[in-house]
Amino acid sequence: MMGESTKRCPKCGVEHLSTRRGMECRECRNARAREERKRNPEAYRAIAKRYKARHPKPEPSEAERERNRDRQRRRYADDPSYQQQYHALYRELHPERWKAHYIVRQALRHGELTREPCKVCGSEKNVHFHHFDYSKPLEGWWLCSSHHRQLHLGRTVIVRPKVIPFGVLANR
Repeated sequence: MMGESTKRCPKCGVEHLSTRRGMECRECRNARAREERKRNPEAYRAIAKRYKARHPKPEPSEAERERNRDRQRRRYADDPSYQQQYHALYRELHPERWKAHYIVRQALRHGELTREPCKVCGSEKNVHFHHFDYSKPLEGWWLCSSHHRQLHLGRTVIVRPKVIPFGVLANR
């Protein structure tokens, strides 16, 4: 290619193609960026948060959701132990969450807790129990899957009769 020449990386000393003099190679540049992220993770989290605020992820279409459901069904059909492996890994990685979910399941089974309509829209279809604090497993709200997902994505949910931003709910 025109204008490209071989240069020696000033950091590692390896010859690589470069268009600018004194530039380090891609591997050294990536290693430097990784080290910088390790040294100052809060700054990079803030950058990521600003990016996500400016570029919100669109809600998946119904067709995409159906494709994902089909993919998951096929995965379970191809490997019946997949779900067991997934649950075992989740239990190992998140023991406090798993215990809270287990306690809610048991309370439902024994009648100590009953499913209620979604706190936001009143829907009784596919409601999930949202924990504010996993150390208090029976304290939380019943939310439909849509509002539960929105809450975890950090979006504002409207709880009758007032609007509550996610940060307020996370601190409960």
